[in-house]
Amino acid sequence: MAASHRLARLLEMITLLRGSECWRPKDLAAKFGISETRVYQDIQELNRAGVAVSFASDGYRLDENCFLPALNLTPEDVLELLYPDALFKDGEPSKLNALRAKILAALDPEQREKYGRVIERTEVSGGSTVERDEVFKTLHEAIASNRRIEMDYFDFQAGETSRRMMEPYGLLYRRLSWYCVGRCLQHDAARKFRLSRIDSIELTPFTFKVPKHFSMKDYLAGSWELFDGEPVEVLIRFSARLAPLVIDRPPRPEQSIQQFNDGSILYSATVKGTDEICWWLAQYGAEAEVLRPEELRLKLLDVGRQIVGLYSRLAPGDERYSGRAAESPAFYQTPPVERDRPADTP
Repeated sequence: MAASHRLARLLEMITLLRGSECWRPKDLAAKFGISETRVYQDIQELNRAGVAVSFASDGYRLDENCFLPALNLTPEDVLELLYPDALFKDGEPSKLNALRAKILAALDPEQREKYGRVIERTEVSGGSTVERDEVFKTLHEAIASNRRIEMDYFDFQAGETSRRMMEPYGLLYRRLSWYCVGRCLQHDAARKFRLSRIDSIELTPFTFKVPKHFSMKDYLAGSWELFDGEPVEVLIRFSARLAPLVIDRPPRPEQSIQQFNDGSILYSATVKGTDEICWWLAQYGAEAEVLRPEELRLKLLDVGRQIVGLYSRLAPGDERYSGRAAESPAFYQTPPVERDRPADTP
């Protein structure tokens, strides 16, 4: 019984010492109702067990680099923490709640109550297009063990599925979708593959080495979000109403913003390709004017013409105009397709 009491005391002592406050021997003795000599013995026992406790002028504290026993996390928990997008998926709070409970259980009672209140008052929505299915898990294992994979992949641009072999370097999360970045052996170059377009996947016995010069940060440098392309400098004038939104965006490399007396701004940056930034600017209409390059101006002009052309054909009284048709009219009905693929990215 005495041994169990001491174990409980040592565990509580660890909790106290890993806080920001230093504890003097006499304070610990008073806290646990033991002598200072017993406190010294307990500290020695913790050090022998690998829990590094040091003494400073103001008392004992746990070393910053001290390793404490890990939470009781399952392999599934580790995957969720490494790739947390699915934790915030609407309608599926059970995994997130379970992880929160484990983390809260590791805190001392005061912190558990404090942060528990914060969690109860926090709501996060989001999610991804990919579940933690066999495709995701196989790619995770391939990246961890540097093994090639074979897959059947639907190429959106080509409109067909083909067999590919790839050396996966890492996973990338953009625009609510997961991508795998790696060397495609068919093209002998680094490519991005959207996980939702992988039909089947196999882990091969062949291993590879990730190039020393490769980094995900460098690979994505200059992309507006995801796409690649030739570097191009863009110069855009935003209205005074939109200026705060643009200024609040995370800064980009080589970005500059010049503000005018009327509140409008002149925004410049270097990006790879103009497709993605074109889609981004289209939502702002006439409140974002591209000054250069001409290529981007013409793309936005074409988008505007297509939108005007679409809606100008719909006269008042037309079912498509009112949006009140009881059933889908014939012009909305299309033949069934073999695949239902999102068309936002290649």
